[in-house]
Amino acid sequence: MRELVRVRREPLSAIRRLPAEVLTEIFRYTVEIMPPKRWISANDSSHWEFQHKESPLWSIELVSRRWREALLSHGKLWSFIIIQDVLNFKSRTPRELTRFALHLQRSRQYPVSLSLHCSGNAEGEDSIPGELFAFLVMASHRVETLCLYLRPSMLVSFEPLNSAFRSLRTLIVLPNEFTDYPRLEAFQLAPNLRHIELWDVEMPLDKFSFPWNQITVYKNVNWGIGRQFRLPYEDTIHLLSKMPSIVEFEIAYLCDFCRRGSPGTSVPLPVTCSQLTSLKLSIAKTSASNVLDLLLNDLILPSLSSLDIDCQETEINAYNEGEQLFPAILELLRRSRCSLRELRFRHALVDGNDLLEVFRFSPSLSCLQFINVGQEAITDDILVRLTLSSDSESESDTDSEWTKGAGGEGARRERGARDICSIPEHLSSCNGRIFQKQYVRSNGDVSLEYFSC
Repeated sequence: MRELVRVRREPLSAIRRLPAEVLTEIFRYTVEIMPPKRWISANDSSHWEFQHKESPLWSIELVSRRWREALLSHGKLWSFIIIQDVLNFKSRTPRELTRFALHLQRSRQYPVSLSLHCSGNAEGEDSIPGELFAFLVMASHRVETLCLYLRPSMLVSFEPLNSAFRSLRTLIVLPNEFTDYPRLEAFQLAPNLRHIELWDVEMPLDKFSFPWNQITVYKNVNWGIGRQFRLPYEDTIHLLSKMPSIVEFEIAYLCDFCRRGSPGTSVPLPVTCSQLTSLKLSIAKTSASNVLDLLLNDLILPSLSSLDIDCQETEINAYNEGEQLFPAILELLRRSRCSLRELRFRHALVDGNDLLEVFRFSPSLSCLQFINVGQEAITDDILVRLTLSSDSESESDTDSEWTKGAGGEGARRERGARDICSIPEHLSSCNGRIFQKQYVRSNGDVSLEYFSC
């Protein structure tokens, strides 16, 4: 028996003897910060299913005394807490209460990342159980990231903690039922709240009272299950006007129903977001660009460096709105006078002449990605016009210049350019190579690092 135990322990014996610093670094990769979301069914009102698993930390501490000591010495490992079902606290289960208390105790004074979940199909109370709420009161001042996948009625339970979330920086809300609920004001006094992520929340200004003036990162994704979500142009413009500190803004309406609106007389147009560097818009179906071009036409973004627009795999022949949408992007670039570095545009038509304008407006462009934009977006003729200028040399002269000695300026530029250029099948590969090379030459140290269609 002793020999059998020795043989089974031998593969782990070397790992058991690792220094505590190395062990804690290994343990860090076992911590689940956020449970993965998995889409279930369009007919299921509770359309998110979280694939929960028990925290491995409870098993790791049982391996050996050395592992337990290493685990308990690193409080940050215990600072990520996931409550799989808040209703378990209603039954006063000693195991749930004890483990939550131990998690908080072992995390010491590190900022806490807390996720609270409740199945939309479960029967039970419409508020946070009192036992759990008591722990939330004690830990609220340490919560830095808060994820709430709860019933809308449960969200109201946080109202008494209005001024308690002093360290909260990131808030993620996923209401698990499509029901109306009162305006939530529980986080309007969080002084450090900077990052907001909302899922399936149609009208955030109507549903939540946040300190919008201090938000730097905003994301709103709607799947449109159970009701017809619309892209609220008027709400989006109003929202941007209330966020002077916004740096990253993403909105995705993955549904069929989008329509125009009016921001009202209280919002002066155009709206200027002086600090916004990243804008990502993802809208489905044929009405998408009808709304997007209106939205883009009412914005000025002088700091914009990354623009990503996706019309969600719409049948490109079903509409021609892309012909108006891409010019709206050009007008945004012209109006904003920004130094755009990344442009991604998918599933809408692009005219080759507009592509030429992109390069004229964006000399700092380093990433250009087009997907399903039509055959006229990039042709041999367009590539020739991009690569040849009045002072350009012949290809042979260019090649000879670029293949000079390793210490030459041309060689240094060539090494500095990341050649990740993929050319569409209908284009001449020769013109594609000339384009990549000439673009680097004509722009000095600025290189087109990524170009795909």
